[in-house]
Amino acid sequence: LQKDKIEDEIKEPVLLPEALWRTIRAFDNPEGEEAEGVDTTRPFDTALFTAYYNMLAVSESSFLRKWGLFDRIIRNVQAGTIARRKGAALADVMTGDDELFVTMSSSSAQDFSIRSEYSFVDELIQILSEERNLLEKERRLDSIRLKEIDEMVEYDYPANALKIVHVFEDCIRPKIREILEREDKKNE
Repeated sequence: LQKDKIEDEIKEPVLLPEALWRTIRAFDNPEGEEAEGVDTTRPFDTALFTAYYNMLAVSESSFLRKWGLFDRIIRNVQAGTIARRKGAALADVMTGDDELFVTMSSSSAQDFSIRSEYSFVDELIQILSEERNLLEKERRLDSIRLKEIDEMVEYDYPANALKIVHVFEDCIRPKIREILEREDKKNE
């Protein structure tokens, strides 16, 4: 979107969900009505991602709820790993405002104290700590995403046979595969 389109969208939202435009407006005017319930003491991007993931957490689609949680964990572990290397506070780089956020952002454990609850965390931490090649790191992270999508869809089928699960799956999986294939061709 162009700058003028973004400004118009913030003034009169058409495309943006309410949680996102409220967050944007809250940062634009911290004393305004929209700022109520938005933590403007956190960095803007963190607050915006938190609003996004909170929106997914209450979605009618079980797939979107699961995907949102999964994606937030992956991104928080990535951000937390980098923050630790740089000596930054975890709470400043992780998204969320729930118990999982508190657990992860206050943990000193390598697995952010979530390994026992999420099966992909060991592999994720191994990739983040061992893989130095950025392209290969992204490739392996995409592999985790594909496996998780397969599991999510398998458990949702047939209950959501014609719902967003398959639309989302049909958009995400091909895009990841396309990126991986393109990178394979570059490396040949």
